[in-house]
Amino acid sequence: LAAWWIRLGIYPERTGLGRPDQNGRHERMHRSLKAELPLGQNFLEQQLLLEHFRHEFNHVRPHEALEMKRPGELYVPSNRPYPGCLPDVEYPSEMVVRSVRQNGSIKWKGKLLFVSEALAGERIGLKEVEDDTWELYLCDYPLGRLGRGENRVQA
Repeated sequence: LAAWWIRLGIYPERTGLGRPDQNGRHERMHRSLKAELPLGQNFLEQQLLLEHFRHEFNHVRPHEALEMKRPGELYVPSNRPYPGCLPDVEYPSEMVVRSVRQNGSIKWKGKLLFVSEALAGERIGLKEVEDDTWELYLCDYPLGRLGRGENRVQA
């Protein structure tokens, strides 16, 4: 899902490990969800329960953090058009481009290098930033760095 979003120009925000305070709104929603949502008997019932919770959370219940307004009152749809299909990924000529295999690896210097299964089927760009040190990108989003002599991408 993150790769799809990146291809649409929507970039994930990474929070520190074990730092729920960096994403308080989302964590608070999860706390409410866990406390209030019963378990359904099957997938369909669970989905209906989730839809009911979402409606109540966004349109019925006021939120202190929103000065007792409901999220649905403040929501503004994006003016960015949604494309019917994902745009092709183009990389600058100075980048080396590799296709990610179904197992999440790329062919690099005669060997297979694991990148991420989440990128299977995607084309990624590698840019040399120092002598034999490479930064990996999906579109213009940095994925990590591959240092000289390393066989593992570092985030």
